[in-house]
This record gives sequence, C-alpha cells and structure tokens, in this order.
Amino acid sequence: MFGTLLSRAPDETKMPLHALAAYRERFGDKATPELMVYDRGGYAKGTLDKLEHEGVKQIGVQPKGKGSWRVAEEVREMIRSERGMTEGIIGTLKSNKYSFNKPKERTWETLRMAGTKSILSFNLNKLMRDVVEAKS
Repeated sequence: MFGTLLSRAPDETKMPLHALAAYRERFGDKATPELMVYDRGGYAKGTLDKLEHEGVKQIGVQPKGKGSWRVAEEVREMIRSERGMTEGIIGTLKSNKYSFNKPKERTWETLRMAGTKSILSFNLNKLMRDVVEAKS
C-alpha cells in the first residue's frame, strides 16, 4: 500500500484514505465503514471530499483551525471521549520503555511488527502487574 521502503513519513493528510484502502483490503472492495475517525493531521478538504465520495457516511476527522466538523455533536462527543481514552496509551507506547516513537525499522513489514511488539510488551507488563497484585 505504501511501498516496501520508507524514505520519508507518508503525508498525514492522506492517512484516512490509506485507512479506507486497508479496510477494503481486509473486508472487501465495496466495504465502507459508516464512521471514519482521524485526528486533525488527517484534515484536508480533498481527503474529506474523497471519503464522502467513497461512501463514508460520517467523517469524524477533527478540523484544523476554525473548520467545521462533518458529524453531529453527539458523534463529536463520542469521538472526543474515545480519543481521550486512547491518548494515554499512545503516549505510553511512544516512551523509551516500549520504543514505538522512533523505531529503527524502515520497511512496512518490520514497522508493523514493531507496533505489535510494543503493544504486546505493554499488555504483558499490565498482565504481570495484575498477577503480582493478585498474589499479594
């Protein structure tokens, strides 16, 4: 999807489109999610228009500046809530302990494994903490 070697970071404004392509790769060429969510880095009028053209009914991409959302207020609140719950985990995974902020890997295959390794390490540490607490 992005090529095999990363020479530079992909354009973040295109990431919602890449996410849609990955979704369709997994669930079928015609599959379209009802709601797509991405942070303000994915905000670009062309990207949002393309998502709409592709049939995404609710586009929950946070606008930059004073732009307007393309979803209703109750959906915005749900997006903010869900995003808030994941921000702490994202910060933890980017720490030196889990090494996901600036991985040394440069191909998509190894980058995917680096992310999986970071998440697995995080979850194993939580499991071990809970096991130790349960024994106390």
